[in-house]
Amino acid sequence: DSLIVKNPGSIFKTGEFLAGDFTVQGESSSLVGDVLDPREGSLVLDTCAAPGGKSLHMAEKMGNKGQVIARDIHLHRLSMIEENVKRLGLSIVRIQEHDARILDESLRGRVDYCLVDAPCSGLGTIRKNPEIKYNRSYEDLVELSRLQAEILNTSKDYVKKGGILVYSTCTIGRMENDDIVEAFLRENEDFELLGDFIKLYPNINDTDGFFISKMIRK
Repeated sequence: DSLIVKNPGSIFKTGEFLAGDFTVQGESSSLVGDVLDPREGSLVLDTCAAPGGKSLHMAEKMGNKGQVIARDIHLHRLSMIEENVKRLGLSIVRIQEHDARILDESLRGRVDYCLVDAPCSGLGTIRKNPEIKYNRSYEDLVELSRLQAEILNTSKDYVKKGGILVYSTCTIGRMENDDIVEAFLRENEDFELLGDFIKLYPNINDTDGFFISKMIRK
């Protein structure tokens, strides 16, 4: 359901974009919706949704049937999702301000598909932002990994039995990726990894660096 545009230029000004015929995502980001693969009529929670590309993609994959709850802690970034929801004519996306570290009891055990696209160092975007390697310290990574683990451990409680939990980042190091998921699985025996980790690297895959893992609640 995607096309790779080599020279996008003024793609955001085209009549087709303004009419809501398509939306724009990086290749690696678009894989997240494919891995999650939500069914029509399901309940999906995107815990760290802004700017919303993955929420929109999932709503479209669901044929605009069911419900996608798109949450983020930053209210000003939620407006970006709202603009695109209106442009695409999607009626199933609910946009909410929420801190992903805080458990929402009203959703405990109800969610079919939960996405934790966690805040991260962004080192996977190094091909577009080469200066990023100078703007991140080891201490930053340690603090981010604590935040990621906290969000993932809160989000697990939303997933119903047989439901899917996906953890992803746009970074490339073990500390924010493999280590987070492996520790989570050791501490939560009711979750099982489905398949291998997906790891993309700018120098190998010609995309942004990305990490995606898919788990099921047994």
